[in-house]
Parts: sequence; structure tokens; C-alpha cells
Amino acid sequence: MSFSSEVKEELSRHLPTARHCQIAETAAILSLCGQISEKDGTIRIQTENAYVARKYFTLLQKTFNIDTEIAIREKQYAQKKEMIYHVEITDLLQVQNVLQ
Repeated sequence: MSFSSEVKEELSRHLPTARHCQIAETAAILSLCGQISEKDGTIRIQTENAYVARKYFTLLQKTFNIDTEIAIREKQYAQKKEMIYHVEITDLLQVQNVLQ
């Protein structure tokens, strides 16, 4: 496991108790692997790291009381298979709540 993966795994296990810290972590994940679509009114993240997807999912639940799902897709690269994790918020009110 790479150093980067180890750090992501360790950070995924820690959930800050302060709401402003939870919001900051949510914003960081969105800025690194997120996409905000004005056309669809959705927020999506896409990552190859299960720990990042799980952390974002947990932050949405604990910080914003949003229940969503993690979609897992398999991608084939030459002779290697990788899992891609997607978390999406489609409800307009929930999207506005997160963006505020």
C-alpha cells in the first residue's frame, strides 16, 4: 500500500466532532474529486479510493443528514481492473444545503 493510501485510510477513520471541521473536510473532498453541475443541479464525487468515498458518505450523513448511496463501477485498464466509487446528491434542497 502506498504512503498516500495509508494516509487516506488513517484520515478516513477520524471524524471530527466540530461541525465546521466536518464542513471543511467535505469542501476539501469536493474540491479534489468533486463535480458540481448547475445544469443537473447535482453534486458528484468520483474516486478510486474506497476510504475517500466512505469518508464523504459519512460526512454527508453526520454533517448534513443526507442519505445517499455509493455506486461502484469496475473499470478495465489494459490488464488491470480498478474500482471507481461514485457518490451523488441529486435532491436540489440537499445540494443547496451542502453548497451553503
